[in-house]
Order: sequence, then C-alpha cells, then structure tokens
Amino acid sequence: MNTPRYVVDNCTLINFAVVDRLDLISSVLVDAAWLAAVAFETRRSARYVPTLDHAACRQWLGEPIETDLPEDNARVETIRLALGGTRREPLRNLGEAQSIHAILTRVELADAVFVTDDASAADMARRNGIAVWTTVEIMRTCYDFGKIGCPDAFLLLREMSDGHDRRGVRVPRDHTAVCP
Repeated sequence: MNTPRYVVDNCTLINFAVVDRLDLISSVLVDAAWLAAVAFETRRSARYVPTLDHAACRQWLGEPIETDLPEDNARVETIRLALGGTRREPLRNLGEAQSIHAILTRVELADAVFVTDDASAADMARRNGIAVWTTVEIMRTCYDFGKIGCPDAFLLLREMSDGHDRRGVRVPRDHTAVCP
C-alpha cells in the first residue's frame, strides 16, 4: 500500500453517500485510508444510509488501520473525551479520535490530511498541526480535476447539506468558493 495522504472520517463518507456520489471522493482521494473505528461506523451507518457501500469503501480505502498498541488506548480515549465523547457512549467520537491519534503518532501518516466535516475534530486536528479538508475542499478538487462541472459541484454541496442528518457540510455563500 502506498503511504496514505488522506485519512477519511465517516461523516464525510456519509455526505457523499447521501447524494449517491462516493465515486467523486474516491476518484480524487485515491491515496486514502481509514481507521478501524471509522470502518465500523461506516458499516453501522450503511443501515440508515443505504448508498453508503461499506464494501466499496473498503476496496478504495483498504484494510482499516488499527490503533491497538498498548499506548494507543489511553491517548485515543483522552482525545475522544476532549471531542465530546462520554464514558457512557464509548463509541462516540471514536473514529475521529483514532484518526487524529494515528496521524499524530504513525510515521506513515505524518503528512496525511484529515478529511472530516466534524467541526470539533477538525478544530482539534488543526490545533495539533494536522491539515484538514472538508467536503468543500473535496468538491473544489473534484471540480479542478474535471470530475464535476459548475454549478453542479456547488449544487451537490447544497443537496448534501439538506440530506440525511446534515453531517456538518458548510455550504459557501455561492458557487465561486467551489468552482470559480
């Protein structure tokens, strides 16, 4: 496997799935990976977002990265709680916490971009020196690479924002932020 340049979060996968366009994200983030908790979340999310094809994600993102070293557990838990997770809900924010921890500690992920639309996770990642892309940056890249035209890229963002659970997509005021 090539060194991943992107680590993808479940909320962003859901955003593309609710508009049935996982093909877009996978076409521009070809060197991406995911963490074990994110893969688990994706499998669970597929129950209520039928277009979230876990098998297709696994084919594109590869085998999930495990954070199973003894020193990982305490650090991941500290990040998870800081993101708003609770001891009563041990899975809440686990994917984001594993992703941030892995980017900070794994040599092969040292320069990876964290792809998430979770505002708290994005903020924490940035404060720790991790580059973050949201769905807006992905759509801009899709436009730049000719994968989608204008204003379709902007309209798709709006559709994502109106879609299932409004998974953190922040739609710019107009299309020029996506397809100038």
